Amino acid sequence: TSLFTEKKSFKVSFNSFLPGSKWRNIEKLNLIGQQNDPSLIRSKLCHDAFRAAGVAAARTAYVNLYINDEYRGIYLNTEHIDENFASDYFDGQGNGNLYKCSYPANLEYLG
Repeated sequence: TSLFTEKKSFKVSFNSFLPGSKWRNIEKLNLIGQQNDPSLIRSKLCHDAFRAAGVAAARTAYVNLYINDEYRGIYLNTEHIDENFASDYFDGQGNGNLYKCSYPANLEYLG
């Protein structure tokens, strides 16, 4: 959805070229531009509310993003949902089922 917007979202992967590499025990950063939310707070509030209610939800934090010393704006750094997330919040092993919806999803039963 951000293809034609000025403020792009970014996914930074620390293990693309060196498998198993992490930064502060994190494999990926999801830097969300929040181009559809001028207040920059809706996603953060939702994640925080879910976590406060005891529901497994991504950790979030605001960041000032600079690329090659060029300021790109305020972004929402959102925890990547993967086997590490599943291990931390569920079975402790990270080997259960993890589903991702493809856009556009119509939830049609396929059999």
